[in-house]
Amino acid sequence: MTRMQSVVRWIGVAVVLGMLGLPALRPAQGQTLRWSEPVPLSRSGKFAWFPEIVSDRSGKVHVVWAEGYLGFDAVFYTSSINGTDWRAQIDIQAVQMNEYGPSAVRPSITIAQDSEMHLTYFTDSSGVLHTRAPVWNAGVVQAWAEPVKVNGIQAGYFSRIVEDQAGILHMFFTENVPTTTCQICFHVFYRQSQDNGDTWSERVDVSVEDIGSAKPNPLVDKDGNLHVVWESGFGGGQGQLSDPTSVMVASSYDGGLTWS
Repeated sequence: MTRMQSVVRWIGVAVVLGMLGLPALRPAQGQTLRWSEPVPLSRSGKFAWFPEIVSDRSGKVHVVWAEGYLGFDAVFYTSSINGTDWRAQIDIQAVQMNEYGPSAVRPSITIAQDSEMHLTYFTDSSGVLHTRAPVWNAGVVQAWAEPVKVNGIQAGYFSRIVEDQAGILHMFFTENVPTTTCQICFHVFYRQSQDNGDTWSERVDVSVEDIGSAKPNPLVDKDGNLHVVWESGFGGGQGQLSDPTSVMVASSYDGGLTWS
């Protein structure tokens, strides 16, 4: 890249940032931006997938992922205070593999205002499960609460939790809703907890339509309103949808009682 091309690029970035109302970036003279060398968190020679990363108030970083381990698909955990030195990974939850191989536990974590770490994951035999542990003790297996099932009698899969400004936990997950026209059509469901996950409200079908859903991704805005986006199409088992597919969004302006 020539000097002129570099100048044009930075002018373009500055214009875009200005349109968005954001401060312009200025490249430091002689400064080269670069990332640190990758650090392996999972064990070599094994399969590992579906990582999730969060940080707590102190800046400590926490990571979970799914990894095959002695006939189990386990939720592994590690943490770091500087992003360079990582604690030894431990398996905090383990699910026995079935005859077809790993069950893709798809762990998801969030840290609440009270410094409780909430974990949701999936198993073939039990469905979508929720557990929690104090963030300062998450590296101790015994600190995690007994997992509680959150989906109904049908198969569940994806899950994610967000917390609002009032400390209420909002959980979104997918569960199959079979009909005569679609035997495998996962819907996006919603539940909330006002007691740190001890109890959960009744399930609410957010996606509603007789079509499948996958990968719900929720957000709480600055006013406490709830929004969730997801992929929509026929299917949803193992996260797979058949075309045509689309991206959908629904919102709640009354704390999750009703949804658009």
